[in-house]
Amino acid sequence: MTWSKAVGLPEKLRTMRMARATDGEAFAILINNPKLPTEVQLDHRLIEAEQVTTTPPLAFGGKLRSLPCH
Repeated sequence: MTWSKAVGLPEKLRTMRMARATDGEAFAILINNPKLPTEVQLDHRLIEAEQVTTTPPLAFGGKLRSLPCH
């Protein structure tokens, strides 16, 4: 409960729920946050759906390739 309050879990989950209702999807990345005043240092960062892509970024050396369909 202490960790949940420290990371703002209820607010973030509410935001993700609203994003899923309007955009059809919601994303978060699990991160290490040493600034948390709790023993658990796990946090999550919300990501806008527009920032997520299905292809690897070419700027970081990613290569486009087709994946087999099963």
